Amino acid sequence: MENFASQYLRKRMKKEKAFDQEKKLFETSSHKYELTPQYAEYLRELVKKASAFDPYCKVFGSSKHKYQLNPVISLEEVQAYEQRHKIKLPSEYVFFITQVGNGGAGPYYGIYPLDTTKECYEIAGTPFISSKLTAQQWKEKWEPFEQKCNEESEDEDDLDNLYDRTEKETQQGTYAVGTQGCTYETLAIAQGEEENQIFYVNSSWHSEYMPYNTEMSFLEWYENFFLEIIQGNNVDGYGYEIIASQEELIARFNQSDDIKRKSKLLNSFVRFPKISKNTRKFLHQLSNELFADEKLFLLLKFDTEQGMKLFYQLTKENPSAAIRQVNAVPEQERGKIYDVLLNLLYTIENGDEKCSYYSSLYGRLLYTLKECPQLKSEDILKFLKNKSLNEQDIDVAIYVLGYAPDKEKAVDTFEYFMLNGTEHQIITSLQAVRNMPCPALKETFLTLWNRHRENNNIRNNLKNVFKTNNMEIPK
Repeated sequence: MENFASQYLRKRMKKEKAFDQEKKLFETSSHKYELTPQYAEYLRELVKKASAFDPYCKVFGSSKHKYQLNPVISLEEVQAYEQRHKIKLPSEYVFFITQVGNGGAGPYYGIYPLDTTKECYEIAGTPFISSKLTAQQWKEKWEPFEQKCNEESEDEDDLDNLYDRTEKETQQGTYAVGTQGCTYETLAIAQGEEENQIFYVNSSWHSEYMPYNTEMSFLEWYENFFLEIIQGNNVDGYGYEIIASQEELIARFNQSDDIKRKSKLLNSFVRFPKISKNTRKFLHQLSNELFADEKLFLLLKFDTEQGMKLFYQLTKENPSAAIRQVNAVPEQERGKIYDVLLNLLYTIENGDEKCSYYSSLYGRLLYTLKECPQLKSEDILKFLKNKSLNEQDIDVAIYVLGYAPDKEKAVDTFEYFMLNGTEHQIITSLQAVRNMPCPALKETFLTLWNRHRENNNIRNNLKNVFKTNNMEIPK
């Protein structure tokens, strides 16, 4: 007997030809799709179809909106809102909230509704964020605030004013249409030649957190999301990859002379649950020199045997690339690479090089070693003898040391960092021993309690070790 999804898929396939013909009606020169009631109905139907392919809301964020759309709002209400606040909302967003739904189902946690009863914090003006924005321009916009933060000043009002002014200038001419969670917001350009273009921003506003151009208008971005779900593609990183078929991605790759563009096209293959024989052949033929990272990641995902061969090869020829992609090594293979990773940890010359905003090559190795069953404290202690390590890499090493099955052999090291380390190192060392009785450290714990009378973070962690060691909390 067919289950619901099978029945739905069979019916859908019968309608596919008519569905595609209907979709073509919306293609125009000014918009990808004409803003008509028929197109609004098409989008609503698309949401329903995607819901049938994800009945348990396993797609990230879907448990929030549950593939439900809110009732629409009238165009008159929207226009009155715009006039009252002297702003302009993105035209495709206006179409959406007036003909499809005033918020609800959409990428990540869904689309924000327009609440006309609330004040508008939308910033009018020429958009600062655009496809032409350079990394240097972004850095120049936010560096003054970061420099001010690092200065010793008691004038918090001055700092607040600088932040508010910079944020206002950054957001002008845009409108937030949704969130990806935490500090990641989805903005649509509200006016100008790039009106409706979707950008992802990190609203913690760091000079290194450049806005990301999805290269899609609001409605493209919205529609493609549900088409990806229906086609069974991965949408965890939706908007960061180019939406195209495997054949189209290969064709565009071969036509492009831009290395960065080629890299983005390669990274877009991660959307697919499996690849064709032609794509597999294409990946095998990629240059190990120009696209080592991309090739290794994709082979580890789609052809593990060949991916592992390339991994071992790159540990000798291009160790940085091997380390950057080590997270892609399947779990069942990680125990086999412990000694290789350990050797890289001790021998790599550029270990403090960043491989992400949060981690260096050293850090990536350490975090991976933590997941290996062979982890031994002596291996991490040997690494900590490296006198040239920076503070961040020491922090990670202490953290990983706390997960070694034989961490009792590292008690002296934990004690050293408790007494001589930074606040973060003190806390990480305390957390490492919080469930391990350490009678030899009782005096050290009391010393820390008296030394850090005003530090609640350290004292709260000390309370845990007091309990583990049957010690009374000092008054």
